[in-house]
Amino acid sequence: YGNGQFTEFIPYFLYRLALAEKNVSLNPHGYRLLDVLTLHYYPLFRKFTDKNSIIVDAAGKENVPAMLGSVNLLNSSSYINKVDNASPKGISPNIINRFSAWRDSQYPSAKIAVTEFGIDSVSGIQYHEIVRPLYLADLVGRLAESGVDTFVNSFLQNETFNAQWGMINNETRTNLYYVFTLFSRNYLGQVLTTKDTFGDAVNAYAVKTAIGMNVFLINKDMVSHTTSVETEGSKTELSLPAWSLTVVTIPNNKDTVSVQTFGAKEMGIPVSVGAPTKQ
Repeated sequence: YGNGQFTEFIPYFLYRLALAEKNVSLNPHGYRLLDVLTLHYYPLFRKFTDKNSIIVDAAGKENVPAMLGSVNLLNSSSYINKVDNASPKGISPNIINRFSAWRDSQYPSAKIAVTEFGIDSVSGIQYHEIVRPLYLADLVGRLAESGVDTFVNSFLQNETFNAQWGMINNETRTNLYYVFTLFSRNYLGQVLTTKDTFGDAVNAYAVKTAIGMNVFLINKDMVSHTTSVETEGSKTELSLPAWSLTVVTIPNNKDTVSVQTFGAKEMGIPVSVGAPTKQ
C-alpha cells in the first residue's frame, strides 16, 4: 500500500484519512473524518468448514483451557496463537496493541472500539458451556486496560431461538447476560493496574470508584484457589471457585467488603470436560 510504504491496510487507511482531513480542497471546512476505529472479533476454535472439528487435547477432550487462554491474543505480545483460527497462527496477533499503535502513529485522535464480539460466527456450534461466559469475563477487563473505549457483546437478544451469542434467549437471561451485568454495574470508574500471582489461571482487573474499589477475579482453572486481595490499607481473604468470576467491592470507609460470585456452580455447569458434542 502507498507504493510500498505500508505492508498492512489499516495504517495505510488511517494515513490517507489524515491526509484527506488536512487537504483544503477535499475538506475545506476542516471536518474531522474519523471518530472511532472499530473492529469486530469472533474467535474460532474449529475448522471453519467443519462444525465437528472443535479443538481437543491429547486425550480427545474439548480443549477448554486452550480456548480460555487464547483471549491473550487480544493484548499480549508474548502469547503465540496456536488454537484460534480467526487470527494468524504461529505468531503473536496482539490485536488491540497493534490497532493502538497504528492509530497513534497515523490518526491519534481516534478512539478504539470493539463493536461486535462473540465466540464463533456460525450458529449451532456447541462449545463447552463454560467457554463463552468465562472467555467474556476475562475479555472485558483486559480490553479496558488496553485502552479500548467501547465494547459491545454480540448480541443482546438472539435473532433465532437457542442461538449461542445472545444475552437474552427466548425471553430468558443467559449466562452471558449475568457475566456482562456484573461488569456493566461494577466496572465503572478509573481503571487501575493490578498484579496477580497465578499466571493466566486467575486474572485480576480493578477500577477505582467514587466510594471505593471494585476488583474482578476470573478463575479459569478447573480447581478453586484461595487468595487475598491486597490494597493500600486492606487485605481481603477469599476463595475463588473453579471456573468463576468474582467481584470484590472494597469501600473507602473500611466498611464491610462485599463479594459477588458467578461461575460454573451458579450456571449449573459441571467442572469437567468431555469430548465435543457432534452437530
